[in-house]
Amino acid sequence: MVESEGQIHAIIKIGDDEYHYMDIYNGFKILPPRQRTAVWLMCVEDMSEDETSKKMGFQKKPTPVQQYKNFGLSKLMAYQAATPEEKKIMEKRGAKYDTTKPRRAV
Repeated sequence: MVESEGQIHAIIKIGDDEYHYMDIYNGFKILPPRQRTAVWLMCVEDMSEDETSKKMGFQKKPTPVQQYKNFGLSKLMAYQAATPEEKKIMEKRGAKYDTTKPRRAV
């Protein structure tokens, strides 16, 4: 844990790389739902591609699950490496995918 700007931040270290918990959390918010689900199930919950495919409702092979995961991970890595200004732009673009905000009735 590191204190910065009066707040405590969790930092995950993998080798020489540091990943800030809030960057990862906020990065998930910018992902479209299927990418977010594929990354979460395969990388966090360690599910196989077949298990993830079934959980996401795909029945025919080949499934796009691996592509969803790869695109999602690419976006998370880009978000982690972005400058604060770039992160704001990415967050604005991804705001439509943020499930923590109430959706407008159509």
